[in-house]
Amino acid sequence: MIAGALGAVARFILGEQETGAEPAAVEKDPPGILAAPLATSAETDLSKWQVTEFTESPFVKVGRLYIENDVLVIRSDLDPCGFALSLLDAAAVLDGKSCEVRFLVGDKVTGTARLSMSGKAVNFQIGDYFYTVPVARVLDVLDGRARKAAVFVERDVSKRVIRYQ
Repeated sequence: MIAGALGAVARFILGEQETGAEPAAVEKDPPGILAAPLATSAETDLSKWQVTEFTESPFVKVGRLYIENDVLVIRSDLDPCGFALSLLDAAAVLDGKSCEVRFLVGDKVTGTARLSMSGKAVNFQIGDYFYTVPVARVLDVLDGRARKAAVFVERDVSKRVIRYQ
């Protein structure tokens, strides 16, 4: 309304005649919508962008780790048996010691648990499989901040196992 009044005053001052029709509205693009492709925009410099290709993680989730009673339980989709590590042994593994992993049912030793060389993961060598869990996730479970943590295995191993099953 104000713009129309200002336009009428401007036409009066400039000596233009009024046509009786309202001036055409200036069409604007809605905010946040790109009207022209970036590649055709002359003033846009695209050289600062670096294109990186997506790479697949070398690990795939194959199970979970959680606390049940006084035991850290390791469940794997690759092996139907459950595995157990006592909470005392879990603390020892986080301190850098190697401890035995046992079957969940029975007391037979089936593998070992140890801290990775970098100290960023807990590795479980159980049977033919080498499982890994980030230390931060193990600590979340042990401290009660998380109910469970993902257990990973190398992607190539999981592809071979799934193909042969």
